[in-house]
Amino acid sequence: MTGRDAANAGSRRLAAFVVAAVVAVSCSPGEGPESIPLPTSPDTTTTTSSTTTTSTTTTTTTTTAVPPTFEANIRRTTDGVPHITGRNRADLAYGQGYVSGGDYGCTLMDQILKVEGERARNLGPGDNGQNVDSDFAWRAIGIAEIAARDFEAASPEVVEQFSAFSAGWNQFLRDQGDVGLSGWCVGETWVRPIEPVEVYTYARSVALLASGANFLDFIARAQPPAAPAAETGVPADGTRGRLPAGTGAVDFGVLGNDDLGSNAWGIGSERTETGEGGILVANPHFPWEGELRFAETHLTVPGEIDIYGAQLTGLPGIGIGFTDGVAWSHTVSAGHRFTAYSLTLDPASPTSYLVDGVSRPMTATDHVVEILRPDGTVDTETRTLYASEYGPIIDFPNVGWTDQQVLTYRDANIDNDEFVEFYSDLLDVEDLADLRDTTARHQGVPLFNTVAVGASGETWYADTSAT
Repeated sequence: MTGRDAANAGSRRLAAFVVAAVVAVSCSPGEGPESIPLPTSPDTTTTTSSTTTTSTTTTTTTTTAVPPTFEANIRRTTDGVPHITGRNRADLAYGQGYVSGGDYGCTLMDQILKVEGERARNLGPGDNGQNVDSDFAWRAIGIAEIAARDFEAASPEVVEQFSAFSAGWNQFLRDQGDVGLSGWCVGETWVRPIEPVEVYTYARSVALLASGANFLDFIARAQPPAAPAAETGVPADGTRGRLPAGTGAVDFGVLGNDDLGSNAWGIGSERTETGEGGILVANPHFPWEGELRFAETHLTVPGEIDIYGAQLTGLPGIGIGFTDGVAWSHTVSAGHRFTAYSLTLDPASPTSYLVDGVSRPMTATDHVVEILRPDGTVDTETRTLYASEYGPIIDFPNVGWTDQQVLTYRDANIDNDEFVEFYSDLLDVEDLADLRDTTARHQGVPLFNTVAVGASGETWYADTSAT
């Protein structure tokens, strides 16, 4: 094959196009989180007018800020893997958002509805009311409120990353319309432009996969006993069980999935045939469906960033991957992401519990969920859900909620705002020492082991996850 033939073949395999847009910033003077600075641009315009009298001079100055421009070059290989090049990190996130809109738009939109507790309003109640229960549970967990608060205090780099990602997603929607989305949401009225904080909220919910996300059903339907318990400890309505006295045994195995388990091999130079370099094999066993799919991506800022790997669909950055100097993967850690507490309830009230003999009332919150019915009408359901000082109250199998006890839990990742900061900071990781320093600096890994190999042949294993 001649050089020209090779070039032609390469061009057939690699289609290139550029997406660019002027994107309005998410705040105007005096509005929005202080951590989002107004854009600066040499193209700002200033007008000045002066009025002079015998005693007073008044000057009025008006400055118009030019919104930032994101630009990304996206090339897809034959099998569709996007290679995204930009001038800076924001451009990369913009390109990832654009790709996500085309490849996984329905998935991200559905996840935003989920974590904001709006599935039933847009998708209907679901089988056996599962969307309704999901909405109540996520509202009780409160990740949307927590994420909104933390986003205001997030680093400028993270705010820019999520702003650019959502801008890319929205640009795809403008370019293609919802008919350009790939999947089951084509033509649905709830497909709309998204906000940076909504993507950030979804990212924060991912950290709860091994904790709060497992308790949704048990949170949504946790209600105090309707009548005083009999001497046996069984409520008069007979609907709730009770932990046998003195056993203290609760089977949390119902939360696990024995069919899941990732693998990773880090092989150092001493175990290679040449005695040089290292090898990493990453074999993650997420379910590879719905939101738990990895999207392969290559991100480049010439002279600054060159990283290849994969990230969960609907999120910016790289979760597992490699640069010239280091490669890393994750497997799910065997540690626990929550602590369960058995509350001894106040005999006078099943919604109060005893701490050192002192009664403390649970926090009761009324949640209202809108529900779309098959005929197009929308009605509402209200549930009062409860929380202890540790976290939500749960109606757990074989324990239930009696007039004597109930379970609650404390989530190790509910306030893990370093999770997003850590993966944002990984984009320009240079070598194994840099990876270790970045891990130590943030301590944001939510539920994973890390297996890594450096280009010079050293290896590293660590479980630094929140436990």
